[in-house]
Amino acid sequence: MEEKELTLRVTPTPVACFVLGDEGELESLFINLLMNAHEATPRGGSVELELTASERAVVVEVADSGPGIPPERLRQLFDPFFTTKARGSGLGLTISAGIAARHRAKLRASNRPAGGALFTVEFPAATTVEATTTRVNTGG
Repeated sequence: MEEKELTLRVTPTPVACFVLGDEGELESLFINLLMNAHEATPRGGSVELELTASERAVVVEVADSGPGIPPERLRQLFDPFFTTKARGSGLGLTISAGIAARHRAKLRASNRPAGGALFTVEFPAATTVEATTTRVNTGG
């Protein structure tokens, strides 16, 4: 991965929040979104990770200060083998969307008004009781 002088801004939620899911899959989802943001951001730019929560949802936003996504390509971003990069398989966002769907989450892409891309993952919130008493079958 190319070395860049980027700023990473993390804004956590001030309240506890819970999401039910497979830890490994969720890790893959967020690593992919953060790596895409890193690749899209020019030297000296920034990547922002923000977590917000309500009674109904937990929302994670990954934003970058790159050039954004051409509007005509936004609808294709999650299609298999579609890529805007010179290198890559075009499967990362397809896999990420599948992970989100398996977790009853919505993954959306948009452009920020100030420039750059914004990926939003919205999960249904789990209650404290669900989070502490539910085991997720990971097939292992």
